[in-house]
Amino acid sequence: MKSKLFRVFTVLFLVFVMLFSLPVAAEETSQSDLTNPYRAVWVRPKETTKEAVEAKVQSIADAGLNTIFLETIYDGYSIYPIEHECVEQNAIYGGFDVLQAYIDACHARNMQLHCWVESFFVGMEWSNNGGPIVAAHPDWLLQDDKGNNFESTMYGKMYFLNPVRPECRDFLVDLFTDLVTEYEVDGFQMDYVRYPEINDTVDWGFDAYTLQAFQDARGMNPVGAAKDSNVYKAFLNFRSDAVTAYVKACSESVRKARPGITVSLSVAPNFDFGEQNHCQSARKWMSSGYADLLVPMSYYEDQIVDQTNATLTAVGKDASKVIMGISTQSGFTKESVCNQVKAVLDQNCGISFFEYESLFSEGYTEELKKDLLSTFIPLEKNKAPSETGSEAGSEKGSVDASDLNEVPNPIGGWVTYAVIVAGVLLVVVLLVVFLKKKPTKKDETSENAE
Repeated sequence: MKSKLFRVFTVLFLVFVMLFSLPVAAEETSQSDLTNPYRAVWVRPKETTKEAVEAKVQSIADAGLNTIFLETIYDGYSIYPIEHECVEQNAIYGGFDVLQAYIDACHARNMQLHCWVESFFVGMEWSNNGGPIVAAHPDWLLQDDKGNNFESTMYGKMYFLNPVRPECRDFLVDLFTDLVTEYEVDGFQMDYVRYPEINDTVDWGFDAYTLQAFQDARGMNPVGAAKDSNVYKAFLNFRSDAVTAYVKACSESVRKARPGITVSLSVAPNFDFGEQNHCQSARKWMSSGYADLLVPMSYYEDQIVDQTNATLTAVGKDASKVIMGISTQSGFTKESVCNQVKAVLDQNCGISFFEYESLFSEGYTEELKKDLLSTFIPLEKNKAPSETGSEAGSEKGSVDASDLNEVPNPIGGWVTYAVIVAGVLLVVVLLVVFLKKKPTKKDETSENAE
């Protein structure tokens, strides 16, 4: 009798252990807890083979990142083959389609690929005297109040297109619309949607074309006007409206060309400064629905908390619309970068690192993987509303709950717990039935023999 009872208890114990061994959904990365799943990095590609791209994308995935903001057009050159009157593929790629290789590599790993493009900034002096756009249309360049058609920076002369010129805005919109039409990218990120910095020593938009356009539109001349005068404030608004007209037109065009695409804006993290010194109306753009994501480049370690809070306020406290840019180029310690990341994630916002080479070469990824980026969160490529059957199905950056589990769970969390509870009840019932069962004569004889 004792041996039979022992065997029954053993079997029941093993069943109980098996039930509790079923995988359970990881609560720390559940979809409901993860307001913004974006873990991104800005990349300027240098690869010239598919194998090199695959290796790089894999290293990014291994670091716990799920999105790449790929610099697709810079200095007037593209990373993909193109036939255009004043844009050409950068010769360093030797005709290799870098963009398509990155798209394929990302989608194979449930990552997203967003093309990152520079808008009004179109060339550097050291890059073939500004590049092909500057060479083709020098009359399109923005001028300062001293007649210069370039911004002097620590990196050299930077050339900008004039936002007030409709042909400049149309040129950019057409170029980028063709890009997202031809390539199955998940996102489109506009950078340099601004004027060069306006300060006490330099001002922008004082070329003959802009001054005449302002005169025609407002009947005023801003030359010599004090910064606090109504004339100058009107001129500031006039320039800001030109930038806004581009953002609106570009957003509408790329969304029409590729339904379901995620549109984001790289902006200055201080929105008041952006409005007054760069004619960049980030708050207005988001409230008007011109973008899905706002990406402030918060490259100051002691300001990340305040700038994250300011950004959340700008988007109506909706963390799903915020990706905070964090610098790994500024020489911050690993502890500092980890603290910045934690501060952002604590607010349920997404993160993006500027940029790939410094992030990996300085050892930040190894430190981040210990805790903050220890779990890879896959992101499926976006789908157009027509592919999903409803608008809700095409929500940007949506993540299926099963994708968030660190351990695959084919049954599901609540079902697993129900099975466990049922198993416990079964054990109790079997024990009660067994113990109440009256022994037969054969059983009594066996028991006496023992």
